[in-house]
Amino acid sequence: MNLLGVNHMKRYDVVLIGRAGIDLYSDDLGAPLDQARHFMKYVGGTTANTAVGCARYGMRVALITKVSKDPLGKFIKDYLSRNGVDTSYIKEDPEAFVGIVFAAIFPGKDPEFIFYRPPGLTADLRITKDDIPADVIRDSKVLEVTGTGLTEIPSYEANLYAVNIAKASSTEVLFNLDWRESLWRFVKSDERIQRYLSIIKYADIIVGGVPEWLAATGTSNIDEAIDYVRRVNKSVKGMIITRGSEDITAYWSGQVINVPTFHVNVLKTLGAGDAFLAAFLYGYLYLMPSGWSMKDILRFANAAAAIVVTRHSCSEAMPTFDEVMMFIKNYDKNV
Repeated sequence: MNLLGVNHMKRYDVVLIGRAGIDLYSDDLGAPLDQARHFMKYVGGTTANTAVGCARYGMRVALITKVSKDPLGKFIKDYLSRNGVDTSYIKEDPEAFVGIVFAAIFPGKDPEFIFYRPPGLTADLRITKDDIPADVIRDSKVLEVTGTGLTEIPSYEANLYAVNIAKASSTEVLFNLDWRESLWRFVKSDERIQRYLSIIKYADIIVGGVPEWLAATGTSNIDEAIDYVRRVNKSVKGMIITRGSEDITAYWSGQVINVPTFHVNVLKTLGAGDAFLAAFLYGYLYLMPSGWSMKDILRFANAAAAIVVTRHSCSEAMPTFDEVMMFIKNYDKNV
């Protein structure tokens, strides 16, 4: 897709803050973690995956985070740089460790995975306000922040600071609810909801699965969650609810849009949401101005997610524009 002619007044299309770590995915398909012996190493973490996905579409993207000052941190920075992500704002922390995810892959079923993220020592949660380059936030069309970034201090304060900078400029805020229950185990539920609220009330676009919406709002069903957001954020532009293999629902500009997912042979479900977000951002920033409807953009994003769930990795599995369009064409031809 040719990006020439699109408004380039801002330096970046998307700036992301959050997780960049290591994925260790089992090559012993169908074996649980206690029996799996062979693993493939990839760069992972929702924001790193999404950043790579954005870069695959030709977008100008930067990641703000921290990594360990060791070979794993170098592996992450080198991979992101090779894949078109601006790593200028990724700092090395000599006292920290990068987060690691071990996952067992069960084709067609949900994976088994374990987060290794030591409290207080996980690099991407040690970012502070001083690590947030205000000029970079102002010089981006969209800032993406995640729920995981709110799980610890000082990361929570840094994310809130970045959102406030964005809201004082013309930078839109996309909030990926990204709720991982095990990462909130040291935060009481009232405090969790308050932290989520501090971002929700400023977000322009909010994306998450049903359990994430409920955890973020403290409500008991998705209708209550949507009403909650509407009460606390009168200017929210879009709310998107993902449901895995079921329809996606978007509340957008006064419309309720339901879009079916693509049925494929699923290898693993990990990375689907990150692929969806990258494709959605591309659609929002580039395809919508060229005449695509929001329904078409959501279908495009669903297709990107469908491609990634058929592949072993997450970051390396992120598709290009041509791959997504070819997938849609072939799918529609065979339906």
